[in-house]
Amino acid sequence: MRKLVLFVFMALVLIPSLALGYTGTFKWTANTEPDMLGYRLWQAEVSGGQDPVNGTPIADVMHNSNCVDTDSDGVVDECTVTVANIADGTHFWVLTAYDLEDLESGPGNEISYTYYSGHTGVPPAPNESLEFRFDSDP
Repeated sequence: MRKLVLFVFMALVLIPSLALGYTGTFKWTANTEPDMLGYRLWQAEVSGGQDPVNGTPIADVMHNSNCVDTDSDGVVDECTVTVANIADGTHFWVLTAYDLEDLESGPGNEISYTYYSGHTGVPPAPNESLEFRFDSDP
């Protein structure tokens, strides 16, 4: 009976955490156009594999609710979004911007990060203004 209780405990505690993946926060410089509506974050497992034409973004970020004025000059200048359940492995991300008419920009510079369970530390600095921060293990 003790083995069964241990197995059930391990299944309830360990299996959900293995399935959930890790959490990361993306940060970028806000677009300053007056008709700016939001941003879409695209993910792929291979470089250049994001598909803003036929794919589905992993995050749709509203400009007004996810962007802040960090220097109190009255202009929104920084945006963030936290994404959960990112699986182990190497992932590549790009960001697009869209306006009130749903006209979408081309993708920004691609960033990547490799994570495997048990990893700790800060990811390397990204190119341009899109950044990624490792937040937590599952």
